[in-house]
Parts: sequence; structure tokens; C-alpha cells
Amino acid sequence: MYVLQVCRARFHQTIVMVTHDRETASCADQVWWMEDGQIQPKDIKEEWEKAGHVGYEM
Repeated sequence: MYVLQVCRARFHQTIVMVTHDRETASCADQVWWMEDGQIQPKDIKEEWEKAGHVGYEM
């Protein structure tokens, strides 16, 4: 993940990642969720905290 973050910042790149792992998704600036076959933007911080996780960093 560190390499992707460095490349994004240094080279001003957009990275599109597909994952089922919420911890990996928490590293993103923006997260979109698939619900009922529709893509929905959601705040991962809210979802992360609802799941009982602490120490969230964006």
C-alpha cells in the first residue's frame, strides 16, 4: 500500500482498486460501495467505526 500511496502523491496518479478488504479500502481518499448491483459513494470512516474499529486514519 505504501508504494501506491507514494506513486499517487509523487506522480499525481489516480489509482482505482477493487477490494473486499475494508482495511485496505481505508487507505483510500474516496471509497465507493456496491449495494444491490448499484455503485454508491459512502464515507468509509462511518462504516469503519460502525464495525467497532478504532484508530481510523484517512
